[in-house]
Amino acid sequence: PATITLCYFSDIVQASFLTRWEDIVALDPLHLWTEAAIREKFEWSQPPGIHALAVRVHRLYEPLVLPLTPEMSGCKSWIGVPCDFGTASSSPVLDDGAFAYRLAALAPLLSLRQAH
Repeated sequence: PATITLCYFSDIVQASFLTRWEDIVALDPLHLWTEAAIREKFEWSQPPGIHALAVRVHRLYEPLVLPLTPEMSGCKSWIGVPCDFGTASSSPVLDDGAFAYRLAALAPLLSLRQAH
């Protein structure tokens, strides 16, 4: 395709680099990755570990259609997007109460055992 359509964006609310495998396993019900995929990324990193992010997802009222560039193609963890989502009309996917509840369950797993 010549374009990519974005219907959602997310804000990083909390980030941690986890270095203990047991802490990573504790996050298992909260993501969609397989254990094999996480183990591969964990062992590939130097030092071994995983970046764990708590994000708040927002739905754009009007999808954003961007030209697909070579930088956006392929397997990428992060790409630069040529727009400012802070000015886009959107709403959080979870209301404030539901998000606060989920973040409260996740925050201790990210903040208590992060590497320093």
